[in-house]
Amino acid sequence: MPISIQRLLIILAALLAVAVTASACYPFVLPPAPLQPTATPEPAGPSPTAAPPAAPITATLTLDQLKNFAYVLEQAPGGKATLVNGKFEAATGAGATQKVTAVLAEPIVAGDLNGDGAADAAVILTASTGGSGAFVNLHAVLNEGGKPVDTALALLGDRVQVKSLAIQGGALVVDLMTHGPKDPLCCPTMQVVQTYKLQGDMLILLSVVQKPTIRLSK
Repeated sequence: MPISIQRLLIILAALLAVAVTASACYPFVLPPAPLQPTATPEPAGPSPTAAPPAAPITATLTLDQLKNFAYVLEQAPGGKATLVNGKFEAATGAGATQKVTAVLAEPIVAGDLNGDGAADAAVILTASTGGSGAFVNLHAVLNEGGKPVDTALALLGDRVQVKSLAIQGGALVVDLMTHGPKDPLCCPTMQVVQTYKLQGDMLILLSVVQKPTIRLSK
């Protein structure tokens, strides 16, 4: 039995209504946006730290420097004696005894005299003016970047005999034979320990300690 046009329209309208209802049940969803590339974080390394300052390099004074150096010397012409291989000589007149000589004597010691950490030096310089005198001078020589600087001196005496020299706790300790009240200049018999401290450009005598001596009876 053929379908009438009116019935066919009713069927099409019903199908259209079903299709609209079905589409309303599924919400419209946007397609996912493409992912943006992200930078891969670098692995964390140790945090940078400031490098410690390099320790200062301080050169050491050498024996050759001390043996070929200009020292302050009251007995020398002009007040200064330039040693050559540990010796100095200058004529003061035409006579054989009219000259000044100086010799760098033992001992020579090293140690810090001014607290800067550098190894300074203490030396003994014995000077003669042509007579029988022998003037013994103690010198404090500072180490200024590896160069000697004759900073201070002390006259230990005429014809005294230095037995030992040391730098202890920044002080200069001298063990020597010096003159007692009745000793002739040629023959000192009193043993003492003298302690000096460098203050600026001066050696300050801190103490004098006399050592006991034993005299042989005649």
